Amino acid sequence: MFKRTLVVFLSFFAALLVLFLLGWRKNYKKAPVTAAEERLIQTGAMRRPRVVEKFPRLSEKKKQELEKLRVVLHTNFGDITLKFFPREAPQAVQNFKKLTEDGFCDNTRFYAHYERVGIVGGLPIDSDEVDAGYYIKDEVNEHKHIPGAVGMFRSPKFPDRGSCQFYICPTEIPESDGEFTIFAQVTEGLEVVQKIAALEVDARGQFQELILVESVSLQEASD
Repeated sequence: MFKRTLVVFLSFFAALLVLFLLGWRKNYKKAPVTAAEERLIQTGAMRRPRVVEKFPRLSEKKKQELEKLRVVLHTNFGDITLKFFPREAPQAVQNFKKLTEDGFCDNTRFYAHYERVGIVGGLPIDSDEVDAGYYIKDEVNEHKHIPGAVGMFRSPKFPDRGSCQFYICPTEIPESDGEFTIFAQVTEGLEVVQKIAALEVDARGQFQELILVESVSLQEASD
């Protein structure tokens, strides 16, 4: 009787494990590595990519819900409010929402100002991590790099490497149109973005003082 019970239990456990792995594989795939990335990995200049995450397809109702959300970045320079573009960039929008709900975006910083994209943030202040442990694929769309455009930051050399870092354009940057995933737009606080962008940077484009994102909140739009 004991042996039969043990066999049934082990069979049930094995079935659950198979289902778990199959479900995991639906959302995660090993991130492919280019020859250029492999060279950087071998020299220690880059960490080997982990996985690519794929979020579920959005229903029309869910898209409408996300369009009504507002993201508020509470920084030590003032608040910046964003609206999402879930129709054009559903993966990036779900990713940013998940990171916000998980608290990953709290106590992060804007660390650089690059001419190609604007001010770049999303790095934790108390960690050397440069991503969230996974990547998402690019969703290049028709949105332009106008003042207040918000996009997924990655190296121009390596597509499909968006994760937790993002950028906000303080001015129009048309030369970057059609290259990066724009997933949101500033609705309030553009003057805060422009104030940050005017701060002094070093030769690498990195800020000399701490621009802290103390917390990030999700709110339903009042309009």
